[in-house]
Amino acid sequence: MTIRPAVRLFFLCLVFLVLLAVLVGAARMLEARYGVTIWLWAAGVGVALMAAWGWQLRTWMQTQRATMLAESAGQWRQALGHAGLTLWEWDLPTGRFNTDPYWAETNAATDAKATLENQWRKRVHSDDLGRYLWAREQHLKGRAPGFDVEYRLRCGEADWRWVRECGVVVERDAAGEPRRLAGTHQDLTARKQAEAMWHRQAHMLDEATDFHALIDLQGNVLYANRALSRLKAGGASTTVRHIAEYLSADAAQQLLREAIPAALTGTPWTGDSALLDAQGRALPVSLALVGQRALEGAPAAIAFSAREIGARQVAELARIDGERRRLQKRKFESLSVFAGGIAHDFNNLLTAVMGYTSLARLEVPENSPVQNYFKHTEIATQRAAELCQLMHAYSGRSKAVGGGSDLNALIEEMLPEFNSWLGGKGKLACAFTPGLPQARIENEKARQLLRALVRNAVEALSSRPGGTIQLRTARQAVGTEGSREPHQLTELAAGDYLLLEVADTAGGMTPEQQARVFEPFFTTKVGRHGLGLVAALGIVRSFGGAIRCASEPERGSTFTVLLPLAAERVPASQPMPVRAISERSAGKILVVDDEEEVRAVATRILESIGFAVLIAGDGREGLRLFGEQGDSLDAILLDVSLPQMSGEEVYRELRRRSATVPVVLMSGFSVQELAERFRGEDIAGVLRKPFERESVQRCLLEALRPRA
Repeated sequence: MTIRPAVRLFFLCLVFLVLLAVLVGAARMLEARYGVTIWLWAAGVGVALMAAWGWQLRTWMQTQRATMLAESAGQWRQALGHAGLTLWEWDLPTGRFNTDPYWAETNAATDAKATLENQWRKRVHSDDLGRYLWAREQHLKGRAPGFDVEYRLRCGEADWRWVRECGVVVERDAAGEPRRLAGTHQDLTARKQAEAMWHRQAHMLDEATDFHALIDLQGNVLYANRALSRLKAGGASTTVRHIAEYLSADAAQQLLREAIPAALTGTPWTGDSALLDAQGRALPVSLALVGQRALEGAPAAIAFSAREIGARQVAELARIDGERRRLQKRKFESLSVFAGGIAHDFNNLLTAVMGYTSLARLEVPENSPVQNYFKHTEIATQRAAELCQLMHAYSGRSKAVGGGSDLNALIEEMLPEFNSWLGGKGKLACAFTPGLPQARIENEKARQLLRALVRNAVEALSSRPGGTIQLRTARQAVGTEGSREPHQLTELAAGDYLLLEVADTAGGMTPEQQARVFEPFFTTKVGRHGLGLVAALGIVRSFGGAIRCASEPERGSTFTVLLPLAAERVPASQPMPVRAISERSAGKILVVDDEEEVRAVATRILESIGFAVLIAGDGREGLRLFGEQGDSLDAILLDVSLPQMSGEEVYRELRRRSATVPVVLMSGFSVQELAERFRGEDIAGVLRKPFERESVQRCLLEALRPRA
């Protein structure tokens, strides 16, 4: 338990008086027995003891006062610290600038001890130093009763704090000149940061395109952002006293009777309403009101926010459209991969069917009725192969090679074919723009594209004879927004393109049909396979172009194709180099193909012609066999689409090892495409899948011709 200083002093004096009384009593006893001398000695001792005791008492009281003062100072310093205030003192004659140690603890100052004033001054931000020194100087010269200034102060290495410094002269010399200043520092950093955040938010609110206001409980406008202020002035700021002036009569009634009371309950109110512009026109908006409360918790104001429904709907439609395009893109990518895989595998199966059919014909007399069955089998197989080509074109797996096609000349060349399809049931009109540059597309692919589009139009006219098909070409610029067709895998870049348009006057399509027009196997025509437009899409896409469809029921359809321009005019492709025909039908052939059925039928066909056969299931095995028996090989049949090591890589390695062995390429790709891909290479020939015995024999006879 702590004893208070007054109580302790009382007990100390009481003890001293008791001792003094005992001493006096003892002195009197000694005086009665021995005389006056002892009494005087005792009195002297008592006086000395009293003096020593008094000195001790004085020292103890000073210590107590110092302790109480230190405790009080600590309490004051703690209280000031919690208020964000610290003390400082500046001795002008010495230039010493003392700060409260608590300042160093809370602000990470580099020096907690006293520093010179000019060292402190160096911590003040350069932008604030002049204002800080001016305010202090005004007080030192007696022009102000004190000084109060806010400035930025560097604490630590790179930490800047906002400080409020208040000070006053506390001591002057005999001449009245200031000797000592004292005052307080207050850390304003948190407040300044909050103010800066508030100003940023206020600026964002003021510059927002939505309509924002703060209204009191009666609907009077306390604040309106720039968008709302300008709404009534048609572009210039104006002052509106009541929020109802922004609203139609019905909307104002709803606001006052329903929205404001609901917001005052603490629950935000939302709903649709209408604002009035300067001309009195109603602007549909989505409205939200949120109640604001004062410090004591009572309702004080209401935040008013409105967003134009038109803008919201546009944003929502854009979001939905973007999502639809992403889904369409993923769907077309998946279908492309699927179609490409099916086309490749099915083409290999058709190779086996056609090859074995041609071999079977050799086993049956030519006048046998079975020969007719074989003929129809081959026709059906060839039609199936054409479907594979369409699926292959849709997949986009065909490598787009550099080429140039004069569409005007190509269409004129194909007009007799198109007119034969019409058969007098309609008219074919052309509108060519002369002097067009070439399109960056191979001639064979361009023919396939034209056939697909024109055949689709002819089939549409079959249900409405007497219509017209128009073919139009032109040069068209695409702006920076590019093309945004959903079935495109990539955005069409801005620039000039060659336009091809095929329009018909048939029955047209509904929006639902248009949305599916480029889907595989979708068709509105009975008995058709629905792969023509699919192939057109794949061709256009593989060459970096775009295709779109515009159609209305009973008004016909228009298909527009945009193809990139050729970088330079490309001469017509030259046929692959061939060799002089020799009737030789013996030797050794290496067959490299990853499909077992293709290897098997190729082996049977080659053996029936008279060749010995080596087979390899991939490129590496083929190179190994070539390394072992290359000198005895007469030719190599090489599949272009091989796993792991591609046909092109195998071909380059074969040419590195031998420049003379004839290499015949086997592929479902077009001859022109392979000619472009292997441009400048000494290709002996191309055997297109599916093949039969006669085409293999003819190709090898061409390949094994001796050089001229």
